[in-house]
Amino acid sequence: MYIFSLEYKYIEDIYNNSKYIIADDIVVGPEELKLIDNFSKNIINDFSERIKSSNQFSKKILEKNLKELIEKHKTNFKGVGQPMRIALTGSKFGPGIYDIILSLGKTEVLKRLNKFK
Repeated sequence: MYIFSLEYKYIEDIYNNSKYIIADDIVVGPEELKLIDNFSKNIINDFSERIKSSNQFSKKILEKNLKELIEKHKTNFKGVGQPMRIALTGSKFGPGIYDIILSLGKTEVLKRLNKFK
């Protein structure tokens, strides 16, 4: 029984951390929506423009873009990553931002971020 509950928790975590990939429409709760203010929308817009105009879509390019956004907007990684994670997954918790972006692909990322510009 104990082993089963651990396995169940593990399976539940896998589902919860991947359902953003499966879902056609991301639902953002009211608490998370409060975190998408004008500052966050500017970051989302800047990131969208950067990846839209880029021919390459890799972790290395994403790291460079996020670092530049952090410097431009005078914030930290959380200040950039959290609003984007919310816009992409509907939650402020979950997999790493690079994993989220790369698993969704450029087209889906742009589609989801466009809702928060």
